[in-house]
Amino acid sequence: AAGDWAPTPSVINGTLISTGTIKQSVDFYNHLATTLVVNGIAGIDGTLMIKPDTLANNNITTISTAAANSLSSTNLLVRDASNYLFAYYGSVDATGQHLSVLPVSHMVAQAISGGLNTNELALAGNLEGNFDQGTLTAAQSASVAQMNNAVTNATQYAAALDSFSSETAQAASVAHVVASDAFVERMNSRSEERR
Repeated sequence: AAGDWAPTPSVINGTLISTGTIKQSVDFYNHLATTLVVNGIAGIDGTLMIKPDTLANNNITTISTAAANSLSSTNLLVRDASNYLFAYYGSVDATGQHLSVLPVSHMVAQAISGGLNTNELALAGNLEGNFDQGTLTAAQSASVAQMNNAVTNATQYAAALDSFSSETAQAASVAHVVASDAFVERMNSRSEERR
């Protein structure tokens, strides 16, 4: 589950020139990643394959070097397994020491291009709006990551949104019942106090 792991960085002493695929787990909500630390020069090109455990609008450092101006990345593709609901942008900071990854939502664009119904489009808009504003809760962030990891086409996306909507309605219904029960309990306790 998201937030209950403490990643240990992988450390390379020497030079790393990567043109293949580097895989990393990232918990964007809790600002955690399985980081790669290079004690030397690093040229990172090829593919950085992200497995998001949570998704939040946070820029997370995934690769670092020990010295300034020792990290370069000119031809890096950052993606996840499906790359359907989110795109990722990788950038090296001004010090030339840290490569960070930022997820960008395409939930609404995919809902529109997939011809999803009005309710599904509204839910996609709500999720994307909360993502963009940084207001997803930890649970929502984990649910969006699970949906992202499972969805590769419009049919799967529609089913995932419908399921998400049903779970949200059930949670709201349960919360309403609990609140109603608490209200009745308070009213009963007050009427007993008055006797």
